Amino acid sequence: MLRCSLLAGDLALPVPLALRVGDIEPPGPRRARLQQAAEGHGVRLENGPGPWLADADLVLSAVTGDRAVEAAGAAAPFLRSGAVYLDVNTAPKSTMAEVARVIGQRAAVIDCAILGLIASSGARVPLLLSGPDADVMAAFLNERGCRARSIGGVVGDASSVKLLRSVVMKGLEALVIEAFVAAERQGLRTQVVDALADLGQTPAETTVTTLLTTHLGHARRRSVEIDDVRGMLSEAGCPSRMMDAAAAVFERSLDSGIVRGDTPASLEEALARLVPAHSG
Repeated sequence: MLRCSLLAGDLALPVPLALRVGDIEPPGPRRARLQQAAEGHGVRLENGPGPWLADADLVLSAVTGDRAVEAAGAAAPFLRSGAVYLDVNTAPKSTMAEVARVIGQRAAVIDCAILGLIASSGARVPLLLSGPDADVMAAFLNERGCRARSIGGVVGDASSVKLLRSVVMKGLEALVIEAFVAAERQGLRTQVVDALADLGQTPAETTVTTLLTTHLGHARRRSVEIDDVRGMLSEAGCPSRMMDAAAAVFERSLDSGIVRGDTPASLEEALARLVPAHSG
């Protein structure tokens, strides 16, 4: 039987394996929630990392990104040779690299990014794995009902993908807030929802390619539309924080000279212009 241990500040990842849980949280509401969850699953709750980790074939770190290195350092002395350390925390690549350094040769370190809501998907939430042993772990998890995909690479690549995805998702969330506050004030909520019905019907790669290539052909005209949107929001008594930011991005493209009135033939050609203009 596979022996699995979880280092947690909250019981965050429902993996279909027998668990022992070690809590690094001090006494408080989160500790109480974890205790209740552990008891509900018949799982023993340990007081932090300790010799009990030596029994584990697989150790999951599910704390918070700012405590990932701390958890790794606390666990490292107790890991048995040949164990796997699966870090599911959201953290910058540099943090994940430090986790790998702290664990060293004691265990195989795998970076695991959770790309969705556990509350709605449970153990079927999409997982993205990176690191030298990611392929093997992805196969292992998939055999047990998970939805894991390996991108190989180094520890930290999966976390970087998640954070870059968050640039889009959190930015979209902020845009939707800005748009629908104004829509609600104008009594147009349903109509705007209907007008967005085509979103999500196009493959992600096509959407990204279209947005980036046509930006270089139409940024000047679209920047005028952004000004119109900002004026409309102002008239509705709503802030235009996201549109102000969009205006600054378009202005940078225009000022850099990369907008030449042509539409690049490929995503690679578009990025060859955009990256120098928008870096730094």
